Amino acid sequence: MKNTIDHNIKLKKPFLSIDLIFTGVAFFAMLFGSGSVILALALGKDSGNMTHWALIGFIIATVLLPIIGLLSILLYDGNIEEYFSKVGIFPGKLIIFICMILLGPLGVIPRLLGTAYTSLNWYLPDLSFIQFSIIIIPILLLFTFKKNSIIDYIGKILGPIKIIILLMFVIYGLFFGMNSQIQTDLNPLQAIQKGLIDGYGTLDLLGVLLIGQFIASHLRKNDCKVMSENDKKFQMDSVKVAIIGGLLLLVVYVGFCLLASFHSTELAGVDRYEIINTLAPMILGKNSGMLISAIIVVSSIVSAIALIAVFTNYLQQMFNKIFHFKEDKSYIICLLFTIILACILTNLGFSGIMNIIIPLAEICYPAIIVLSICNIIYKKMGFNYVKMSVITTFIITIILKTLSF
Repeated sequence: MKNTIDHNIKLKKPFLSIDLIFTGVAFFAMLFGSGSVILALALGKDSGNMTHWALIGFIIATVLLPIIGLLSILLYDGNIEEYFSKVGIFPGKLIIFICMILLGPLGVIPRLLGTAYTSLNWYLPDLSFIQFSIIIIPILLLFTFKKNSIIDYIGKILGPIKIIILLMFVIYGLFFGMNSQIQTDLNPLQAIQKGLIDGYGTLDLLGVLLIGQFIASHLRKNDCKVMSENDKKFQMDSVKVAIIGGLLLLVVYVGFCLLASFHSTELAGVDRYEIINTLAPMILGKNSGMLISAIIVVSSIVSAIALIAVFTNYLQQMFNKIFHFKEDKSYIICLLFTIILACILTNLGFSGIMNIIIPLAEICYPAIIVLSICNIIYKKMGFNYVKMSVITTFIITIILKTLSF
């Protein structure tokens, strides 16, 4: 009798598996780039004694919105075409195209690579861009060559390295390098508004919706059952991944904001792009260049890897429709094209397209926020006014932008 009972006892699976933790780490690592460091430090410097209020708005824009975005896109199993088709087939494809141009080799990727090179060049002044390219291209290929392993590579290797470097700087600075906060004229409401506006400027939600396809694929890849039988488990795993990544974003954003806030008196008048180079010697001493370079380089490269994978996947789908190549072959061709184009444009300093695309993205962004929320309500409650809500938001945004000129 006892053996029968023992035989029927089901071993409970852990609530939080190691794989989910690594996936959450990957979510954080792909989203938190060098620009995130700059914005968080700038907010702390400018907010001074009102940083705790400013953080409320900043966290809503940089932590809560990405969590909502990830949960929203994962309800569509990472399928961005189906996701954006809720606003119409053509408008949906147009939004995806704008996002890909903005975040791809014509936009953000060259900026990330340029930031990584500039940071290394500051510490290694004899390093030419050609030498940098010879080093960086194999690294980018190594971590993007296997499309189905990108989350593993980032979550298990690059992500933990990134977190360790970031936390070393934050923890040491908060415990051993705190100083005085500047007194600002901001009231609590103004500080919250400033944090919200600064965080809104990251446009992180766009990145989340695009990288969601890889997170969805990773969560599904070891699941051989029919999708509908595992939707509940998949959705629970999605929530766990979003919370893990969100908590990491929260800790690091708060840490960097407070660091700059407690040195805001010394940082008065310092340009936002020079804050980290000015702040580091105050905390770590004169020999802090290597750690600062590591923070910027690792943050930039991990984000670049994620965006290269996203754009390559998009380009591959278009390539296959035209030329009907085998998937593996077309992926390699598109990957090489994306990386080489990004490196060439980084070297040329090509940024004109960004001056056109960024305003378009900013106009679309409020509507995409509404789309993310409405898509969750649609999936959970059958909300049938997604398109109307998004179009209304878009029209209001255009009117407000026009009136602001």
